Amino acid sequence: MQDARALPSSCSIMSDDSTRPCSEISVSSIHDAPDDLYGLLLRGSGSALLFGWWPRSCSWNRTELIERTTRCLPGVRPKVDFVALPLLPEVEGLWSCWSQAHGLISQQVVWFHPRLEGSSISDDPALDVCREVLAKMAGSLNVVFYPMYWLSEIAQEAMNIDMPIVGDPEDHKLMPLSAAKAWLHPHIGARESSCLRNVLSALGGRIRGPKGYVAYSVDELREALRQLRRECPAGTKFVLKPTEGSGGCGVVLDATEANLDTFMFGSSRSAAILEEMVIGLDGTQSPTLYLLGDKPCGPLADQVLADDCATNLGNLFPSMLQDEDLFSACAKASQQINKTWGMTSNWGLDFVLDSEGDAVIVDINMGRPNGNFAVRLWASLSEQPLTVFTGTWMLPLSNGPSIESIFESLCAANCNWNGEEGVIVYQNVLGGPSSYAIASARGPDAVSKLQVRVSKTMLDAHGISV
Repeated sequence: MQDARALPSSCSIMSDDSTRPCSEISVSSIHDAPDDLYGLLLRGSGSALLFGWWPRSCSWNRTELIERTTRCLPGVRPKVDFVALPLLPEVEGLWSCWSQAHGLISQQVVWFHPRLEGSSISDDPALDVCREVLAKMAGSLNVVFYPMYWLSEIAQEAMNIDMPIVGDPEDHKLMPLSAAKAWLHPHIGARESSCLRNVLSALGGRIRGPKGYVAYSVDELREALRQLRRECPAGTKFVLKPTEGSGGCGVVLDATEANLDTFMFGSSRSAAILEEMVIGLDGTQSPTLYLLGDKPCGPLADQVLADDCATNLGNLFPSMLQDEDLFSACAKASQQINKTWGMTSNWGLDFVLDSEGDAVIVDINMGRPNGNFAVRLWASLSEQPLTVFTGTWMLPLSNGPSIESIFESLCAANCNWNGEEGVIVYQNVLGGPSSYAIASARGPDAVSKLQVRVSKTMLDAHGISV
């Protein structure tokens, strides 16, 4: 990986109203606090990022393409960075609203042809889009490519135009990052394997990995259940989940033998995880920690879970737990883990507090930037600490509200971001989850009140339940 720290500090984009490089206009305003995420990522250089957050699949559907490419928008610094976006009407409308509201200029977007499934345009849309976007950026000075998925062929295209690239390669020495959830546990059929449980065993303290196993067949799942019943106290319940799932998708709580028999393994490299179900004293408390390499991206956050304790409805940071000792323990454990894994870019760990108040690591988030990472980048630019809730609402596939009308209704209700508090809406995915963030410099109570106002506005104006 080429290091962005070696790059000069000037930037090739010019602002609309000045002949100064935009790095002189914007980068200097980023404070040097320890949780300055851009400072951690690029070590304070004045280089611009090119966000290339498109999917990696070989067949792109409209919903996935829009969700992936636009989730980076909050992280795009005004008059500094570039972002690659598909030429789709709803994305063009979103860019128009977002750029006007947050001070971005037209030169910052690199439009590409969407190459949707059924169009017969491309057999490998990720690679073709990469070539199209980088061709348009060839010759740009001091730009660092930040892809959502660092594949070998993507890295080669960046090398062809001498553009540095940041992130973590998908082809990790242990296994592909997209299946890294399997690092939590040993394979049921292996005598020895590198896994989180082994890494943490020497640490002691408040952090541990759950007891569990990775299985690649139904027979192995059955053996994992027999082994766990021998290892765990009588009455322990178990969780079944895919190694390639996210957001609670495919998770089965209190899994039965019948659930094991019907698990769909899919591709040859897909696997299942069977692990102990961690139950706390006062409901499910599930903090999460985001990192850049071995550095925490600010404080712990809280996962806001649905009644099923598996579906993630959103995230709130800083965490309501207000436990510095817990944060320190989670950070120490993460850094110890990363000595083995060697991650350099954005990744994260999800915890559940057990009945003793200890934190059990129940999920690994890596292989692509976390869904809330760009919002963390956006919050890091604030001159004052913010409390932020991130969530999604579902828009109907047909006759859903335009992003323009959503911006207008939120503005009319005085809910839009005003520099101190408000809502930012950075996705508009018809028929899919659209992301937003509610932030305030006045603390969690102010965020809660804003949530009520935003919910009422969306329901009254658009019939959308938040």
